[in-house]
Amino acid sequence: MSGGRGRSRAAVVLAVAAAVATAAVAAVAPPAAGAAPAGAAAPAVVGPGGVPRAVPVTRCTGYDALPPHTVVPGDLHVVGYCVTRQVRVLGDVVVHASYSWGATGGRVHGDVVVRRGAAVALGSAHVDGGIVLEEAQSLQATGEVARSVRGKADQVVLRDVRVGGAVNVAVPERVVEQGLYVRRAEVGGWVNVHGGRVDVGQSYLHRGLTVSWARSTVVSEAVVLADVTVRHARGPVDVGHLAWVDDHESRAEWDPDLPPTRSVHGGDLLLLDNDGPVVVGDTDVAGDLECRGNRGAVRVEAVTVGGTRTGQCA
Repeated sequence: MSGGRGRSRAAVVLAVAAAVATAAVAAVAPPAAGAAPAGAAAPAVVGPGGVPRAVPVTRCTGYDALPPHTVVPGDLHVVGYCVTRQVRVLGDVVVHASYSWGATGGRVHGDVVVRRGAAVALGSAHVDGGIVLEEAQSLQATGEVARSVRGKADQVVLRDVRVGGAVNVAVPERVVEQGLYVRRAEVGGWVNVHGGRVDVGQSYLHRGLTVSWARSTVVSEAVVLADVTVRHARGPVDVGHLAWVDDHESRAEWDPDLPPTRSVHGGDLLLLDNDGPVVVGDTDVAGDLECRGNRGAVRVEAVTVGGTRTGQCA
C-alpha cells in the first residue's frame, strides 16, 4: 500500500489496510478422484512479422492435477474443477464456461480469462496481466493484479489485493444479492461498477469511484483521490458510515488496534437521482458535495467540505 503522503487520515486508512492479515479465499470444490491433466496440440497464432508460431496449451481438469511448483510453458486451459498450488503459468489462463479454478499462490504472466458461468478464486496469487470476466459466475482475488479487472460477473470480491489498473465491473440485472465487494484493497485506476450491491471499505483508490444503478451502495473508511459519484441507486446509499459490519466479518477483523477512520475524498462527492435513502457521514470531501434528484430522505452529518454544498446536501 502507498505511504508517506502527509495526510493523517489517509495514513490511518492505509495503516489499517496493511495491518490486516490476508483473508483466505474459498476453495473450489474438488472433482472426482483420478482426474489428470492432458496435453493438447497448440493452436496456430501469429507471431512477430506475421510468422505463425505454436503456443503450448496445458489442460487442467482436476484437483492437484498439476503438482505444486509446476511451470506451465504456455497457456493453461481449465476444463474441469481445477485447483493449483504455487503454479507458474508463462502464458494466459482461460477458465472455460461453467468450470472453476482455485489457485493458492503462484503467478500468471499473461491474462486470466473467466468465461460464462465460470468461477475463479485466487489466494495470494500474482497476475502480471489483467482479469477479463465474460459473464462469469464469480471472482475472488487476494494478491496482486498488475493491470485491470474488467467485464461482467455475478460477484467480484477483491480483498487484500493490489490492482494496478482499473476495476470496471457490470453485474447482471438478474443478480439481486451479489455484486462488487472491495476490502483492504489498493486500486491504481478508476473503479466503475454498474448494478448489483456495492461495498467498498478500508481501501485506497488512486483515482475515483463511479457507481450506477446499484441495488445498495456502501463506501466506508476509504481514501479516494478523485471524484466519488453514486447515481440511479435503487436502494440505500451510505457514504462514510463508520463501524460498518457485514455478514462476513466483525469490526475487530478490520483492525483490533485502530479506531474507525473517516473517509477521505480528494475530489467531489456527487449523489444524483437515487431512489433509496442517502446518508453521508464521517467523511472529508476536498471538493464539492452535490446531492440532486434523490427521491429518498437525505441525511448529512459529521462531514467537512472544502468546496461548496449544493442541492439536498446544502
